Amino acid sequence: MNEEEIYFEDSFFKDLRDRVDTKENPLNVEHFINEIYGRSVSGPTKKFLEFHSHFTYKKFGQFYPTKLSFPDFQYENLYKSLLADSQIGLIQAFTESISIGNDASGQFYLLGLGGEKSPVYRFSSGSFVINFLSNSIESFAYLNCIFSDWIEFEKAHEIDEEAIIDGNIPNDLDVSSFRQRLAKLSGKVNLSDPNEDFLTDYDELFTAILGENLKAVDCDNVVINFNRAEWIIRLLNNQLGETNGIELPPVSKKNQSFKGLGDILYWLWRHFFRKEDDELRNLLGKCSTHKARIITDTISLITALLDDEKSFQEFNYIRLQRELLHGRKGHEGYAKIFDASFLDTDDSENQQIKSTKEQIKISPKKANYWDDLAYCYYATQEWNDVLYCSKMSLALKPDSYYAWMQQGIALWQLKRYEEALKAFDYGLCYDGNENLWLNKAFLFLEINDSINAIAHLQQLPSNKRANLIKAHKEFDILKSEAKYQTLFKT
Repeated sequence: MNEEEIYFEDSFFKDLRDRVDTKENPLNVEHFINEIYGRSVSGPTKKFLEFHSHFTYKKFGQFYPTKLSFPDFQYENLYKSLLADSQIGLIQAFTESISIGNDASGQFYLLGLGGEKSPVYRFSSGSFVINFLSNSIESFAYLNCIFSDWIEFEKAHEIDEEAIIDGNIPNDLDVSSFRQRLAKLSGKVNLSDPNEDFLTDYDELFTAILGENLKAVDCDNVVINFNRAEWIIRLLNNQLGETNGIELPPVSKKNQSFKGLGDILYWLWRHFFRKEDDELRNLLGKCSTHKARIITDTISLITALLDDEKSFQEFNYIRLQRELLHGRKGHEGYAKIFDASFLDTDDSENQQIKSTKEQIKISPKKANYWDDLAYCYYATQEWNDVLYCSKMSLALKPDSYYAWMQQGIALWQLKRYEEALKAFDYGLCYDGNENLWLNKAFLFLEINDSINAIAHLQQLPSNKRANLIKAHKEFDILKSEAKYQTLFKT
């Protein structure tokens, strides 16, 4: 056994126990992984995940542990849970990994499950990039052990860390033991260059102490799977506007690979969004008996999106994205609908409307001015005028979720329910804003469709859902529904 494996086996869990805050009601981690991914875990990976699920513990090294995140099995389809929460759930699925924590800068740590070992990766939500960090959970543990020891060393010697990072190591400071330990992680840990997106305390500090960057080669397909599927993850997370300019090679046997779950998920969704329907139907059939629930639930959802427009109406935005990717914009050109006489004012209008119209006359092609005018008319409940202003805004900025929401509200108040729902869905193509989900739920309540009202409330962020629902007494009417209580699980 090498040094990091010995540390993991003999000391790591003791070090973690010293930091335990509370004991958790443990998850059956093995069951969840087997159910979702159709695979088992063993050895150090299993040992770490089982400990992780039993305890809440404090920061260790650079690493802040978080509760293991699995989709909620209470739903008939895992995507109802995956798409209601942060993008991490989808990233876990497409990369066959599990999020185990984060750091002070907000980067997430992912433990890969698809290969012989379980490498660790970092995901930066700000730059939407994944970076390979270590070739195993043992190397990751040892890296954080070194960092933890350094913090104690730093306190004992009253060290100026910034000076160390700048390369000014005092002559009388013996850091040779840290250099020796870090050198043993060469080829096993990959610390970023200073100009890259991933920069944490131990990237800068250990590079300064060692005098060079630790380098290692990725041993799994997590980064490859993520980079390939990034545009799909963005689409499913209501980010159509972030996927402009996608260029994909044509489908061929040479570029199709089905070595892991990430491959299957990628090709299923790629075929769906690119309207490669012959290939899609063929793959749906081939994978229909797959043992991983993430695959069978993907098949179930895609089949419904294709063949049953009344099911999964909360995911109509995905249906629309498929169309929008093929050039059907769903909005009219500015010049075609602009009517200068609309900006004329009269004494019956309030001062806010008049001043906003004057702004538009000066800068008629600023979409946010039309949004402002739409809101003025919203306040006075002049719904036809709200509708017109929202159309003008969308003619200038078709990816504005706010303008689509204004249009949806206007159409709803005009009792044009189907058009209103579609406007909200257009908004959801570009942003998962909670007010779009709430407005759709309110509309379904008005037309006495409690099933779809609850389905849309389920898509509110789970950490905010209960408070949002409780803040609107209109939803109390749903309390008699069987699925109402599922809205309050987080």
